[in-house]
Amino acid sequence: MGEPAANPYLYMAANIAAGIDGIRRQAQPPPPVDADPYVTQNPMLPTSLADAVGALEKDDFFRAAFGGTLVDYLLQMKRAELARYDAAMAENPPPDGQDVSDWEMREYFEFY
Repeated sequence: MGEPAANPYLYMAANIAAGIDGIRRQAQPPPPVDADPYVTQNPMLPTSLADAVGALEKDDFFRAAFGGTLVDYLLQMKRAELARYDAAMAENPPPDGQDVSDWEMREYFEFY
């Protein structure tokens, strides 16, 4: 299940590329998780945009699958987004207990 705000074309292309790679390598999927996935010993996915950008930056698979030009462009866009977020948080930090900042509401609410 993907993030609802994800670009559907990139999301599907990434899943298709990963699936084809798994078929080519005859990779075996892990067993299904029947318990709470947050208490299993499996590696966690990135939990922030900064972590996701760092993971993509280190990942050779998507660079090979989609080309360095596209991956570099996506990294540049997301770094710019992070810079806007960091600047907004430095200027106007959210009140204690507020999970979503005013910047995030303005940046994403109308868009998605």
